[in-house]
Amino acid sequence: MIFTPSVNIYVGTNRISVAKITQNIGGSHQLADFAEVSIKKIENTDSFAQFDALNLGEALKAAVQKIPVKGKKVFVALSGADTLIRFFQMPVLPKSERRQSAYFEAQKYLPSDIRDLYHNAEISAVRKEKQMSVVFYAARKAIVDHLLSFLYREGALSVSVEPAAFPLIRTYRFSGGGAKLSDTLALVDLQEDGAADILLAREGMILLQRDFVLPVANEGQPDYPSLRTEIQLSLDYFAKNYKNETVEKFVFFISPKVEFPELLKNIKADFDLPIETPVPGTRLKGFPNLGPALAVLLGLALRKTRLKRTAKTANLAAGEALKNEQTPASTAAFKRCLSYEALGLGAVFLVIHGLLFSSLGTQKKELQAQTAALPKPAILAGLELSDESIQTAQTELLQKQKTLAVLFGQKVYVTQKMGEVARMIHDNIYLTALAYSDAEAPNDQRVFSLMLEGQMFAAESEDGLQNLNRWVAELRKSPGLMNGLDDIKISSAQKTRVKTEATMTFSLEGTNRHA
Repeated sequence: MIFTPSVNIYVGTNRISVAKITQNIGGSHQLADFAEVSIKKIENTDSFAQFDALNLGEALKAAVQKIPVKGKKVFVALSGADTLIRFFQMPVLPKSERRQSAYFEAQKYLPSDIRDLYHNAEISAVRKEKQMSVVFYAARKAIVDHLLSFLYREGALSVSVEPAAFPLIRTYRFSGGGAKLSDTLALVDLQEDGAADILLAREGMILLQRDFVLPVANEGQPDYPSLRTEIQLSLDYFAKNYKNETVEKFVFFISPKVEFPELLKNIKADFDLPIETPVPGTRLKGFPNLGPALAVLLGLALRKTRLKRTAKTANLAAGEALKNEQTPASTAAFKRCLSYEALGLGAVFLVIHGLLFSSLGTQKKELQAQTAALPKPAILAGLELSDESIQTAQTELLQKQKTLAVLFGQKVYVTQKMGEVARMIHDNIYLTALAYSDAEAPNDQRVFSLMLEGQMFAAESEDGLQNLNRWVAELRKSPGLMNGLDDIKISSAQKTRVKTEATMTFSLEGTNRHA
């Protein structure tokens, strides 16, 4: 018996690796499918500073053609070149203040504005030492948004994005690595094209990350003197900044295309440290090796596995990226979600409706009986009734009738809006966010607001803005959607292109105030 397989994608420096990995009920993992696609790179640019949407889009499209993501949970890892990881320590703060304080502190270490990044943090507090350790990690919004948009359009059920450093540590722990949790390790992944990363980590906390690309003299043979220099620079920097830490061991994840026996021999001679190269054990089925790509892909599949002191919930797509529950979804999945939520909320309101009417009916009969027992002059006096109990009962009844009118007469239900939006989404529209508010303002006024964000795809020859205006005109003609709103307007629209597809990214707003 096996669990539903996940699709795991590693966006490396020069290639995209994708694997479908299944988890057996006994705890073992099996590689069901694997593919790699090269990414064309812009020459002489810093990949973190400049995002190449066109070439990445082409590689992603080729990758998911080989291993489709439709209806699957997708886990994505970004290489060190596309992510930032910073470790720092702070005084222990109350839990409610830790995360925001960590984000504020992290801005000191960032090369760009934090508002341009999706970010998260792993925080570990040790009260005895009155210190909390923070591993802050981030990626540019441009690349994360591009990945989310593409994968959800391809039908992914959910998408999580994290730096490749975290799954690499998970794989080492799962493969039975011999180091103690308290040991400080230098983990190195090395590809045959010279792309490499080095991580210095202890107890699952990443203390230092560096990525670099080595010259390749011969095919599959990265230049060893350059590798030695990069490792030495990393160790020197680490020793300078972490004076009480000592690196205990090297852990190498090396591409099988690299002739590494001689390389490891040189590393051991130059640095005089034990070296470990993880290999597939009995709990891994179908894995030919644990080179950098497969090690990261396996680590993605291990997110839900119980491993001591590893980041199980690291995600750049469900924290700041999806703040306020603005979750991207494919059109079909979004419609299903809206339909289910509408049915659930509708059932709740029907129950409330029945209970309120039942209660009001009973109290109305009691009030009528009390009124009938009073002398006629008092009844004819209307609002000047002298009986205090009747006045109180009348006031309560009027208040409850007003509440019922608000709930079932004046108020525009979110279920109605959700149902109308789901009904009117065309196949070429990808909705990324929906927010609806029906709130009470001072002076018994009601404030209605609706916000829609998404993308509209069209052929290159079509006018994206004209198509968007036509759809907005359709929305305005919907009585259910416009109930409680004066108008729906385009607040922003921007043309973009992914390969041959013309895209209009839009934001719509509808507001009104009713007395």
